[in-house]
Amino acid sequence: MVLIKTLQKLEPVFIDAGKLAQKMQKGVERHDKYATGDAVVDIVTAADLKVQEFLLEAMAKTDLVKCHLMAEENTETAQKFNNEGEYYLTLDPIDGTANYAAGGHDFCVIVSLHNGKELLYTFIHFPVLNWKAKNILSGLYLKRLSKRP
Repeated sequence: MVLIKTLQKLEPVFIDAGKLAQKMQKGVERHDKYATGDAVVDIVTAADLKVQEFLLEAMAKTDLVKCHLMAEENTETAQKFNNEGEYYLTLDPIDGTANYAAGGHDFCVIVSLHNGKELLYTFIHFPVLNWKAKNILSGLYLKRLSKRP
């Protein structure tokens, strides 16, 4: 499938997005995007927004722009994607934002593709731990890039 091949070609970008998040972590600006009263749900950082835009700018140059985007943050480039798209592209630029904002190591970048019936592709990258996991169709591929720090 063309979209999966496109996502695979973008994997170095996903890894670079994690590096960008890691670089921005110290002293990152944080605020509440919601007012639920749950700090874990409400939090967003400047890095969430910047990392998402970094990812979406690369994706928007490909056929992925035809997908229905389900992104964690509402950023400018998110508006370029097709809300009526046949495939669902999901993106969490920094999963674990509360931990990230507190200086923790357990945060990751998540990108997924779904056809409305099944998960077709998922890529997860933990930049501080230098770990990645990838699922394509029904086959799970786990690759540890280096030993846990």
